[in-house]
Amino acid sequence: MAIHSFYYGWNGDRLVEILDMHTTDEKLLKEAVDILNSEESIKYAQDLAAKTMKDAWKSFEKFLPDCDAKEDLHSLSKYLIQRDL
Repeated sequence: MAIHSFYYGWNGDRLVEILDMHTTDEKLLKEAVDILNSEESIKYAQDLAAKTMKDAWKSFEKFLPDCDAKEDLHSLSKYLIQRDL
């Protein structure tokens, strides 16, 4: 997300500055998150994770037997991608 924001956003330099501080200051951390949101870097990461999971699931689901555990694994993977943080 930070790389996406740095290369494709307007405030990437400020984000790198905050990250380089290794700060625990909540105000600065909120600013960093706000930068990631404003540059749509979080959405980009979520979309990329969803695509990666979808592609991975297609490639290995055929090797898993049909059972409750397979459905649970698929549900868990979708939840981890779609949850709100």
